[in-house]
Amino acid sequence: MCVGVEALNVAKEFYALQALKSLVGEKVKFGIKSQEKLYEDILSFASTYEQNLADALFDYTVKVLYSEMRHGKTACFAYNVTVPQGGKRNESYQNAIKFNPMSILIASSDNFNNYYWSSSFGGNKWGFIADRVLLKGKILNVVFCDMCFSLTHNSAPYLNKSQANIFTVNHPQDYIEFLDFKFDSVSLEGLLIKVLIHCGERFKKLVKRAKTLGFLNKITMSNFTSDGEENAEYYIYNYVKIVWGNEWMSKKTMETSNFEGRQVDKLENLEGRLKFKKGAKVKILKVEDSFQSRLIGFVGVVAGYSNANEIGVVFEERVEGGLSLNDTCGYGCGLYFTSNMIEKTKEEITIPKLFKIGDIVKVINKNNCNRGKEGVIKKINNSTYSVFLNGIYSGNFGFAFYEIGLIEKATEKGVA
Repeated sequence: MCVGVEALNVAKEFYALQALKSLVGEKVKFGIKSQEKLYEDILSFASTYEQNLADALFDYTVKVLYSEMRHGKTACFAYNVTVPQGGKRNESYQNAIKFNPMSILIASSDNFNNYYWSSSFGGNKWGFIADRVLLKGKILNVVFCDMCFSLTHNSAPYLNKSQANIFTVNHPQDYIEFLDFKFDSVSLEGLLIKVLIHCGERFKKLVKRAKTLGFLNKITMSNFTSDGEENAEYYIYNYVKIVWGNEWMSKKTMETSNFEGRQVDKLENLEGRLKFKKGAKVKILKVEDSFQSRLIGFVGVVAGYSNANEIGVVFEERVEGGLSLNDTCGYGCGLYFTSNMIEKTKEEITIPKLFKIGDIVKVINKNNCNRGKEGVIKKINNSTYSVFLNGIYSGNFGFAFYEIGLIEKATEKGVA
């Protein structure tokens, strides 16, 4: 038997709570005891509700990520050897509890992000979910909960795995439409009016006090009618988080033969992708993109994939002159390259000589009209160098902008 709470009703009360916090918080007059007490009670309710909801979302997600990995042997290039393959979903949920939850998140992120999956199971969407839930404790609970409500897997909102016995989504389209509504809603009180009927009694009492004290103008008593669905508040407010085990789940995988000799979705670059596994050292070859051209000849480590065609490569931190080559990507995988842009190498990663402010450089870009001119580096803009060139004047007041690979160290001769 599946026992869980309707995620749609939880989402409605969560966003109604955020609306009430804002409406009262913006108008509360400190020194007026009744208003101060109301605001304190709202914040106290919100603290408990948001903490418990974050715990429930975390527990749910760890269980379903573990369960999704059980499809690896039939739907992935490689499966996690710690996870029993196949079997029933509810059995995998129970088995997950013996592990340290962080180890499940780390292992599932690796398995979903770094190996090719068929379109129906696992893959980057589940990897994205694992990466987001790894943020719990690093971001505010309210931000964590808001983020989780918007996550989806390959076919639906990800809170629809009712056999995990925490959440269920009985009407996916209604769930999606509500998220769209709250995103587009221009009136916080209008949001309250729409969802109040679905909220629990604790929350409704706070709303009634806010109306009595003059914080709410449009809500009427008819909005407080019960629809019999207040169990969402009770479930979350009284949620007891799972007691997880201490066993550490390995990331070790075993390759399958799922994609040998047959065509599956998005296989156009599978061969190129799979030969660069996570941790492999690769050298950057000639590339067309000028943004990446500064890395030709550099050596990095494969860290992951953004999709079926792009390989994330991380380079050693290079701090000379204030430039880090990994700062140009916000996804934690450095820069992305297609398989024809990189090759395997046994070379050790070295820190190449970069430029710093005040260095004298010469333009070597053969396609630039300033080729051969020398100048002084005046500023470093993350991926480019601002060079004050000798003997030129332009709309940039003598400055030109070059990436590494387009300039080289020069002498001071001829530089103003």
